[in-house]
Amino acid sequence: MDQQNYNSKIDYTLIFIIILLAIISIFTLYTLNPFLDQSYYIQQIVWYIAGSMAIAVIMIFDYDRFRQISWILYGLGVIALLMLFFHFPPGIAKSVNGAWGGWFQIPALVHSNQPNL
Repeated sequence: MDQQNYNSKIDYTLIFIIILLAIISIFTLYTLNPFLDQSYYIQQIVWYIAGSMAIAVIMIFDYDRFRQISWILYGLGVIALLMLFFHFPPGIAKSVNGAWGGWFQIPALVHSNQPNL
């Protein structure tokens, strides 16, 4: 794919709106910092950077490749939800705030993962 055709498919207005909303959300969290226990705006910045890198990696691949493996990814998502429904495996599926069966706690990771579709 030539560079000119690739650049014409990027919606710069959408990117601008997303960046503007990100700046507003970071500013809001920064102004709420005295009332919060943690510095959530730093975590927000880190996740925006991680999400931007994930988007950049995904943009490299042709969307037809994702269409080819979409059923596999869908199947993995359904299996993950069924694992939570049946509380399997017991050491990884955990209760968060009294709600059982909505989160995976992977021992190597610090945070939990919620595989909702």
